[in-house]
Amino acid sequence: MKKIVFLFACTALIIPVYAQETPPVTTEGPKTTEVVQPAESKEVPVVPVEPAPVKAPEPVKAAVPIKPVVPPLPAGFDAALKSFNAKKYPEATKAFQGFIKNGSSDERIHDYLAQCYYRQRQYTNAIKEYEWVAKNGKNSISLQHSAAKTARTLQYYMKGVCPENCVKADDPRWQPAPNLPGRWLKFNTPDGPHYLSSVHIGQLLTFNRGHPHAGERCPVCRGTGKVRPLKDGDPL
Repeated sequence: MKKIVFLFACTALIIPVYAQETPPVTTEGPKTTEVVQPAESKEVPVVPVEPAPVKAPEPVKAAVPIKPVVPPLPAGFDAALKSFNAKKYPEATKAFQGFIKNGSSDERIHDYLAQCYYRQRQYTNAIKEYEWVAKNGKNSISLQHSAAKTARTLQYYMKGVCPENCVKADDPRWQPAPNLPGRWLKFNTPDGPHYLSSVHIGQLLTFNRGHPHAGERCPVCRGTGKVRPLKDGDPL
């Protein structure tokens, strides 16, 4: 009996000590994830931006044609021109030649030199000067055209060909025509090809709205299409 009481007492003493040393076991429930609410966004007021004013395009100014610069004439030109007007052509020729040798490229000087050659019946030299003016003369369109025409006329005369625009027997454009006998000159007109026969040789050739016409006899070659060949020194 005493042993039982002793054991019970010891047990009573041990249990409280054990209870103090062993931490109480607690069961925690499931962890919950905290949801973080986003911060409230503040609305930024939209300020309207006015577009930049568009400038109206400036009117396009018409290009002003640039007038050619006429170079000054060399010293002594007035004296040479005075000799030319006095029909002292050899003296004027020497003066104009001197201007060109000294570097002058004025078309007026070449034109006067061409006229000097022409009046002295030096047609070959005159043609060269007239062709120079027709090619290089930039300050006067009328002078260019006049020089070109004179050079062409002299070339025709020196070849023995009538310089007028008449139907010529030796024209290289003669050809046969479809279903037509003989030789014909073909012209392309707005209405199609047009042909002139060899019957019109020696007649002046004119055009009306692109159509050729021949009828009047040429007053220069008298209808032959040829002239006496011109040589240097011959009167014109």
